Amino acid sequence: MSPRFSVILPVRNGERYIAEAVDSVLAQDFADFELLVLDNDSQDATRRIVGERAGRDARIRLLHSDRTLGIEESWGRIHALCAGGAVRGEFMTLLGHDDRYDTKFLGTINFHSGRNPDAALFQTHFQIIDENGLALRQCQTMPYRESLGELFTARCQHLRDSFGTGYCFRQKHYLECGGIPPYPRLMYADDMLWLRLLRYGDKITAPEFLFGYRHHPTSTSVEQNADRYRLTLTALRRFTEELARDFPDLVATESGAQALQALIRPALVQIEKGAYRVGLDLNLIREDWAALATRLSADGRAPLQPRQRPFKRAWHALRRGLT
Repeated sequence: MSPRFSVILPVRNGERYIAEAVDSVLAQDFADFELLVLDNDSQDATRRIVGERAGRDARIRLLHSDRTLGIEESWGRIHALCAGGAVRGEFMTLLGHDDRYDTKFLGTINFHSGRNPDAALFQTHFQIIDENGLALRQCQTMPYRESLGELFTARCQHLRDSFGTGYCFRQKHYLECGGIPPYPRLMYADDMLWLRLLRYGDKITAPEFLFGYRHHPTSTSVEQNADRYRLTLTALRRFTEELARDFPDLVATESGAQALQALIRPALVQIEKGAYRVGLDLNLIREDWAALATRLSADGRAPLQPRQRPFKRAWHALRRGLT
């Protein structure tokens, strides 16, 4: 008999946190689940830690890659596993190897999915935790029910904390929408996935705080270097182009266009500032920049142009040389 939930946990060299993540799944008060740990050729104790637990609990399966995969390919395995029948749950959820569940997480999702059979995406409120598991802050408050357009507008206006984990959805919908798109470093990929899933129904968010997303110095969300700024721009361009292609009615409305501009304009400003700090040659990003800036011209203001600031660039170069 197929389980109600499939918890998918991709990991590479996660020995510091993997035991806590796996144990938080095993501690659920709703026991009808399977846990698939997708090991990406870990060279530390990750496989041993998971293997010991798999030996004691048949709900755990450890699926190993014998070569090192990029993050896009690693998370892309999930769709292939669903298509091949390895993922058996009616619902599935993605868990970061350094994140954790409260014991009531799956049971709460099960309750609200049964109460709202027309909804497609489910979540609880969550805490952002530090390296040691201590709460840094709570996520922004979310309404109980949101439509595709409402979530899109709120995300563009930075009114929702959202990461690639902590959501639940039907496996058949994940298969039909193609899984998480392989944007560079998966930036903006989760946002596109949630929008595509919301074509099947609304999003339901339980009011309880039952998930912990870990934010620490090695998170991809805090990394700053030239490659990150370049790839962020590339991913943002791909996100906006696929948004216009897949959701033309959404971005054609005045509110949708304004929301998209609210996303792009500050992102370009931050990328430009970051490019100078880390020494990124703006010529390397000019094509992506121009494509995004063109989308801003619809708001009646001149498109943003990357400014040539040689003195400021020289100052940042000097600072980098002194540190």
